[in-house]
Amino acid sequence: MYVFIHNPKAAGSSVMNVLNRTLNTRNVLHAGTPSETAAPRTMSAEDLSAYKAIGAHMPYTELLERFGPSATYFSVMREPEARTIPFGVTLLATLASAGICRQNLD
Repeated sequence: MYVFIHNPKAAGSSVMNVLNRTLNTRNVLHAGTPSETAAPRTMSAEDLSAYKAIGAHMPYTELLERFGPSATYFSVMREPEARTIPFGVTLLATLASAGICRQNLD
């Protein structure tokens, strides 16, 4: 099994798209949102074994405890400064959609 440790704003969607195309979508579990992250934590080992790959916003230590040393773990890192801009844009859009601030600040 492949376990993708999904760091926010570090090409996670692109990696998940490649996994879905390569392994077939039904064989890939993407636990991206907070509610989806509960899935790998609560699913039985038998249910999880049906997947060839899992992508999750979860710490490595927790994933290692859940899937053991036989899984292949990988992640994508991004230069921190380049990662800050997309994070800021996403945060601003989230705040604007909640009515907390204006999206266009000019």
